[in-house]
Amino acid sequence: MARGRWQALDGGFLKSALVPDEQRALVEAVERNWRLAPMGPWRDTRTALEEAGFEDIEEEDLSAEAIPSTEEIRRTYLTMSFLNPHLGKTNPDLLEWMDASVRYASGLSQGVFTYRFISGTRPAR
Repeated sequence: MARGRWQALDGGFLKSALVPDEQRALVEAVERNWRLAPMGPWRDTRTALEEAGFEDIEEEDLSAEAIPSTEEIRRTYLTMSFLNPHLGKTNPDLLEWMDASVRYASGLSQGVFTYRFISGTRPAR
């Protein structure tokens, strides 16, 4: 088995496998409008790394650091929407992307999503 290092800085994780029904629509809208595969809990990635033989697995929750940026994106979208009420008619893809961004910001603040750094090393064998 080859030696290697894997790492990701990703916000496409759910905080847990159990998403309350009232937040399921939020998750589905983000996945659909950002055109993502279904998001899974961050622990699934850790488990996959362990099963693949990775060691020294580290993870750090960076959600608190990401929230100001996602809130700024949300405020920008709301300003753009106010200044250009026809935004969705002229660019529906942008509207979908911004809608997902606003929903992600909300979900990150609510603890539905988590923004994480995850890494691990695989020793040579």
